[in-house]
Amino acid sequence: MITNGSALVAPGDYHMAVNNGKIHMNKEPPVNAIRPSVDVTMLSIAKTYGSNTVSVILTGMGKDGAEGMKAIKEGGGKTIACDENTSVIFGMQKRR
Repeated sequence: MITNGSALVAPGDYHMAVNNGKIHMNKEPPVNAIRPSVDVTMLSIAKTYGSNTVSVILTGMGKDGAEGMKAIKEGGGKTIACDENTSVIFGMQKRR
C-alpha cells in the first residue's frame, strides 16, 4: 500500500507497478534490458496519478527512467533529475 512518508524499492528481478493505488510486483519481460525497470514504475504512476506526481531520479542504468520521467512531465507532474555536475558517478554504464 502507498502511504505518505514511505519509500518503496522494487525487489530484485521484479518490476513494481501501481494500479488503483496499490503496488503490484510482476515478472514481465525486462524493459531496457533490466528487471526491475524504473520505467515500468514511473509509467504506471504517471497513468494513475497524472499531475499529482513528483518524481526524482538520482542515477540510473542507460536510459531506464527516461520514458517514465517524460510521461510524468507530459502529464503535468513535477520531475527532478541529477545531472553530471551533481552526480558522484554520472552515467554508471560509461567506461573510461
